[in-house]
Amino acid sequence: MSWPAVLALALALTNMSALAGPSVYGESLMVKVRPDTPPRPAEPVELLGARNEALSFQVVIHGGDTGASGVTARFDALEGPARIGGSQLTLYREDFLDITEPSGGVSAPGPWPDALTPAVDEISGEPRNAFPFDVPPNVSRTLWVEVLIPEDAPPGRYQGTVEVQARGGFTASVPVTLEVVRLVLPSTPSYPTAFGIQSDRICVAHTGRTDCGSDAVRLELLERYARLALDHRFTLSNVLVLQPEAGSWERFDAAYSPLLDGTAPTRLRGARMTSARYMGPLEDAALAAFVSHFSERGWLSRAYDYTGDEPPLFSTFDEVRARATMLERSAPGLLRMVTTSLAVARANSVDGLIGRMSVLIQVLPPTVMPTTDGGVDEHAARADYDTFLARPGTSLWLYQSCSSHGCLGDIPAEKHWPSYMVDHPANFNRAFPWTVFLLRASGETYYETSAQLPTAWTNQLFYGGNGDGTLFYPGTPERIGGVSHVPLPSLRLKLLRAGVQDYEWLTIVASAGDPAFAEQVAHELIPAPDQVPLEPAAFEQARARLIQRALELVPESPPAPEAKGPGVSESNGCGCDAGPPEAALAAALGGLLWALKRRRASRHLPRDVLPQLPPAHSATPGVRVQARRGSRSAPGRGHAQAPHSTGNRDRPPDAVP
Repeated sequence: MSWPAVLALALALTNMSALAGPSVYGESLMVKVRPDTPPRPAEPVELLGARNEALSFQVVIHGGDTGASGVTARFDALEGPARIGGSQLTLYREDFLDITEPSGGVSAPGPWPDALTPAVDEISGEPRNAFPFDVPPNVSRTLWVEVLIPEDAPPGRYQGTVEVQARGGFTASVPVTLEVVRLVLPSTPSYPTAFGIQSDRICVAHTGRTDCGSDAVRLELLERYARLALDHRFTLSNVLVLQPEAGSWERFDAAYSPLLDGTAPTRLRGARMTSARYMGPLEDAALAAFVSHFSERGWLSRAYDYTGDEPPLFSTFDEVRARATMLERSAPGLLRMVTTSLAVARANSVDGLIGRMSVLIQVLPPTVMPTTDGGVDEHAARADYDTFLARPGTSLWLYQSCSSHGCLGDIPAEKHWPSYMVDHPANFNRAFPWTVFLLRASGETYYETSAQLPTAWTNQLFYGGNGDGTLFYPGTPERIGGVSHVPLPSLRLKLLRAGVQDYEWLTIVASAGDPAFAEQVAHELIPAPDQVPLEPAAFEQARARLIQRALELVPESPPAPEAKGPGVSESNGCGCDAGPPEAALAAALGGLLWALKRRRASRHLPRDVLPQLPPAHSATPGVRVQARRGSRSAPGRGHAQAPHSTGNRDRPPDAVP
């Protein structure tokens, strides 16, 4: 070989050695990692959570100068006082939704992470095609990693590793440490919800037909969506499409009693629907039969009729009066829900007909939103609703709408409302349960979760927002592999669940005797409903403060008796049961004082969250891998329940002791 050739080869090898290869690092769940997100130094992931709580983090693979092909990953177990593994650990590949028309507010065009394709799906347990995938040079691709802490996991410190491999011998690992505290979150949340879904949209997305081809297929798909919702701690309240007009309820009970009774095969053992919408005809006999059957089965306290939808926009006030009159005659025990404001309801003399008033978040506190066509000022302070709530059988719920992302005009730069949009920061997706707590409401309504399901993988623009009314993805075998059709979660669904779990921590602290601290933490995080912070670390820091205070307030319990049942763990998991709950006197007294302060009936700490096992070693209440300041996480109509609310009378019985 000539000297010029040798020199050229040496120069080429030198340049190759200077190329940066792929890098892998752990990231908080609160950063939306886009393709152009630059890499950062690797740090171990440190998690803190209760038993029966789902925790998430991300693993980012940046292609560097060379890219990476054939990327795969595994997360076998977390080892500690016991072994957490199997279905308690789930890996997803994050897929992008290309945004061409940004939602209003804090957004930007381009690809945004949202769809979560699992390695093994949560519903049928089938392997899917999350792996392998390629990472182009200088592009970031991300894994979503979920840990569902078994409800019987012994408290303590657990450790494991997420292993990432690619062709050419590339390997990298992300160390993970989990601190499990001694409290247990309830499978059925203290935060009741009524989210909508349309069976015809599900059918079109999965079968190409509005009727799914058969009732059996339709019911099976609806049940799978309902289960996935329960495992994310919210309720699809209008899945009860088989309500008989007359005759036997046998078929109805076979289809829905597992969801209503908490016996469905959910990952959260015992999770049950917190609301159930009447879906039958407006006829005396059908209404009476519904109330009779739901009363016999113990479900009536969670049932409601959607008596009016934002009158006068989608219902007239005459229609509200006529429907309420029939309900009072034929179904007096069935709760009547209307989405409206107190001022509008009073101006049209329907406030006395409403049991559950679901109020748009923009019109509850003072805002600059326009008045209605009739000139009624909808904006009333939260205290104005106390007179309405003093009437027995009433409650206040909240919902968000397209006004959170600008369908009624541009969103001022300083306004940061809770939002379920794909192209809004993760903080916005997590914030709504906190605002429900702060405004002393009782639950959340959201109008739809499947509006753009048939086109969810490519286009979710609706009412001026990307993702308005769509929170799932259709997991068809053609798209994700496997055999069966399943719903897939969005990243926003995971963040919604994180917010509901935050609400549980707020509830535990308040019920255990320090409501002032819970309100202080919530107010410092979100000073007003339109002031959701942009700092990605803010929510995890607030949550850590609540966990630390909860551990200080809730007394320790003696060790639980030896398990008699299999629990929810895999055979390689803990394998022990949570044991019977024990009420703590201090918590009960604290909850009673808090309830009196809020002018509510007495409430104690939920049984499911009382400690069952000895405390873990002292834990620092925080997450090591925090979302970074200045990260790239920035550029519906909907309705929830707070145990500290005056309006809490329609709380499902399973949510209180």
